[in-house]
Amino acid sequence: MLKVIDRHILSLLVRIFSIALASLLLIFWSLLVLRYSTLISDNNQVLSAVVWTCIVGLPMHVSYFIPIAVAVAAFYTIKKLHQEKSLLGALSLGYKNKCLQKQFVLFGCVCATITLIFTIWLAPLSARAYYTRLNILKADRLLLYTEPKTFIRITSNSTIWIEKKTSDSSMQNIIFDIKDKNSQILMVARYGKVLRTEGGVMLEARDGAIWRKDGAQLHIINFEKFLYGFEALITPKKGWVGRLQKIWTRDEVPSTILFQRVAKADDAKSSKKELEIAYLSRRELMLRFAYPLLPLIFVTIVLAICLRLPLRAMPKLRGPCVFVAIIGYSAAHISAVTISSQGGIATFFVFMLSAIVFATSLLISSKR
Repeated sequence: MLKVIDRHILSLLVRIFSIALASLLLIFWSLLVLRYSTLISDNNQVLSAVVWTCIVGLPMHVSYFIPIAVAVAAFYTIKKLHQEKSLLGALSLGYKNKCLQKQFVLFGCVCATITLIFTIWLAPLSARAYYTRLNILKADRLLLYTEPKTFIRITSNSTIWIEKKTSDSSMQNIIFDIKDKNSQILMVARYGKVLRTEGGVMLEARDGAIWRKDGAQLHIINFEKFLYGFEALITPKKGWVGRLQKIWTRDEVPSTILFQRVAKADDAKSSKKELEIAYLSRRELMLRFAYPLLPLIFVTIVLAICLRLPLRAMPKLRGPCVFVAIIGYSAAHISAVTISSQGGIATFFVFMLSAIVFATSLLISSKR
């Protein structure tokens, strides 16, 4: 009988979790498609290319929605058990809170493992493929904006003029002018081509010269090949979806390379730049290893709140209390990761915080 109750609880958790996660991902994916739909009109791209790019980038966002879906599944499972009187009947048959805790904690551990797989392995691969495809979609903008024998301002500080352009992304007789606060650069080249790279859109110029003016000094450099990247051509991240994506976006560097950078910085001969790179790598690794703790912690927080005797008599307060507790812990978790990102003994702070909250929540939820 008790095994039947355990299977019923786990099936409820899995079903509600699957529906919640699929709904969140579908909403976010739809917003991504709408956000980049301007590439269809601006860059003459097809809808299928935009849709596939957003599909490729979806795994890099999955890990951020798993904890939310876990919290929703845990809360509504307990709510449904209370509404159906299933939990009350199971407790009267000898089913203990510890058995209920076991099912929820097991479910939280599985979700934490899935989140870890995404943050460590799948998300960086997805991020690299996503940004590569996005840059390719945006690369045509340079050719679309340029017209032969017309000065075109392509960024806030650069202007380009070409005599002729062909269908294979090639240009002939280019004049490229770049201005900033300290200097002015004028480039003249016989041939040019737009390159689509992982780092973004680049202009490759061949057989030309560069005039660089710094104050009263003029420098002239002849070149056979010159590469210039157009970071400003990347569409700015506007709106709340863009801000969320900017905050949530995972680094596309594989975890193995991050470990190598951290290990390399331990050398006494490390330069200042290597130490800075190691600091950023260590912080990214902390995020990747700390974030999977959230599903397990959210499950125990929901248990602690929904199984407390006072709240069992006031079901309307469960939802607001769960929301406030999860938001509060998330803020503490993010602060702990930020503080402990420098490494050393301080890195254990975030894991100690999670362990304390986990043990406390289980202790509270075990009380009848």
